[in-house]
Amino acid sequence: MARLKRHLLYGLTAQCIVMQPALASPKPSPFLILGGSAEAPRGYLAMCAQTPVECDGAPAASSLAASADSVDVHTPVGASIGATGAIVAARHVLPVLAPAIAFRPSRFSVAVHGPMLNDRFGGFTLTIGSPTPPQALAFVYRVDSTPILAPMPHPAPAPAPMSPDIDEQQLLRQINVRVNRIVRQATDLAIYGREEVWHASGAYDGAAGDCEDMALEKQAELITAGFPKSRLSLAVVYAPAVGLHTVLVARTRDGDQVLDSRTPYLRPWYKSGYTWLSVQAFAGSKAWRQPLSERQIALAASDTADTDRS
Repeated sequence: MARLKRHLLYGLTAQCIVMQPALASPKPSPFLILGGSAEAPRGYLAMCAQTPVECDGAPAASSLAASADSVDVHTPVGASIGATGAIVAARHVLPVLAPAIAFRPSRFSVAVHGPMLNDRFGGFTLTIGSPTPPQALAFVYRVDSTPILAPMPHPAPAPAPMSPDIDEQQLLRQINVRVNRIVRQATDLAIYGREEVWHASGAYDGAAGDCEDMALEKQAELITAGFPKSRLSLAVVYAPAVGLHTVLVARTRDGDQVLDSRTPYLRPWYKSGYTWLSVQAFAGSKAWRQPLSERQIALAASDTADTDRS
């Protein structure tokens, strides 16, 4: 019996070794790969209008052109849906639509219909091609599907040089930890009496702010400390337990690192646990872009390979 168990154990071990390569997934890119245009957050646009010096670079995109092609996102009666749910639905439905639009770049308008509209949160159900329900239109998110069909984007450029006297990883960690420790996290409604106010929180006793305020503060402190502005980017992300959330991304030689108000630790973007919705283009630009998911990158690579063979 013992000999039989050993043979079974060896057989299972060998089978696992043989199967392991098939189960392995490709290593994610250490850098975010940005695709088509994305709508800039409303609070960011308002900040740029009030303090243009904070938002140099190209004009911020306030909307994307609509098209005849659309995807409807419906919610059941009595349910609520927020902009967050709509954006996440749009991001997840694009890979499903890719085979149907394989021969023509398109822009898809994602329309959310529901009896209630939450400001930042909300669950959703997604159906494609069903008739429009009688409820009023709650939210529209336009999606540029061109990045899926276009050739692979160019690799991330080499990071701008930094003073050799500065340890960039240590600097990123110090500022992330310090701002997280000092700033009291509070909503815009509690601080300003209204939603979606983007303003650097400051980092002094009594300072308060929400996730985007803390991300802006970290960005300002890093620039003051000598970290190149062209290597810093704001990003809007989502997680079911968190909702819509803003983080700061720092481009390092080893990849894009996330500075998050929810944790003192730096993490690579692909280990953050978030769905990435929109990212401010690097190089100090006001333009916002759609980050490509690993599935979208794989589809783009496959399309490029097919084109090269034809």
